[in-house]
Amino acid sequence: MHLSTAAFSVMLAFLAASPVSAAAMGRRETETGPTYEVTSPGAGDAWVEGHTYPVEWKTSSDDSDDRGTLWLGNGYNNSGLMLHRLASDVPIYKTDSYRVTLPTGLYHSDSTYYLISLISDTQQFAVSEKFYVNPQTGPDGH
Repeated sequence: MHLSTAAFSVMLAFLAASPVSAAAMGRRETETGPTYEVTSPGAGDAWVEGHTYPVEWKTSSDDSDDRGTLWLGNGYNNSGLMLHRLASDVPIYKTDSYRVTLPTGLYHSDSTYYLISLISDTQQFAVSEKFYVNPQTGPDGH
């Protein structure tokens, strides 16, 4: 069973609005599945749209076929999230990071927050802490 985009959006909205850290809420462990934890971006980090960054995680997975999808969700004052798929078929096992380029046109305001989530093919997931995206400022994007 796979999470639908609507179900995933509801899950991220719940995690983003939670007073408990999103990363702690996003860690999931079952008797039959591994755990995942997104460690970067961290709480309050500021990334620049159009630039490339490493998304980092920790996992207890020992499955060499473990793969997943990286999603970017953004919201404004907990009014809902827009989803952007950053990468699919990401190797999770024996990898602890994956470089992604943030799409341009993300910046809305200083109060818009972002979350990155890692969802494995087995539907285990982890969600980063809230972070921010700044607009490109110069003609060269810096």
